[in-house]
Amino acid sequence: MKLEYLKIATQIASTIIIPIVIAWVGHQYSLTLKQIDIANHNIEIATNILSQKPEDHNIELRGWAVKIINKYSEIELPTSAAENLILKSYYNFLLDGNQGLDNNPIGPTDGGPR
Repeated sequence: MKLEYLKIATQIASTIIIPIVIAWVGHQYSLTLKQIDIANHNIEIATNILSQKPEDHNIELRGWAVKIINKYSEIELPTSAAENLILKSYYNFLLDGNQGLDNNPIGPTDGGPR
C-alpha cells in the first residue's frame, strides 16, 4: 500500500516537475542566444565607430568603442594599443606596425620578424 502511494506521488511530481525544468532550460538557452546577439551587435557598432576618422568630437565615443571591444574580447587590448586606436583611424592603426603593441604575442602587424 505504501509503495503504491509512493509510486503515484512520484509520477504526479515528475509530471509537474519535468515540464517546468524543460521550460526553464529553454528560457535560459533563449537568454544566452539573446546575449550573444547583443554582444555581436555592440561589437559591430564599435568597429564601425573605430573605422571612422578620429576627430575631436568623437574621441569619447571611440573610447567607448574600445571599451566595448575589450568587454567582449577574450584578451583585452594593451593600454597603449587602446589609446592608439582611440586617437588614430583603424586603418592607420594597423599600418603603423607594432607601435603600441610591444607585448603583442603574435608579433608586429607589418608581418616582419619580432
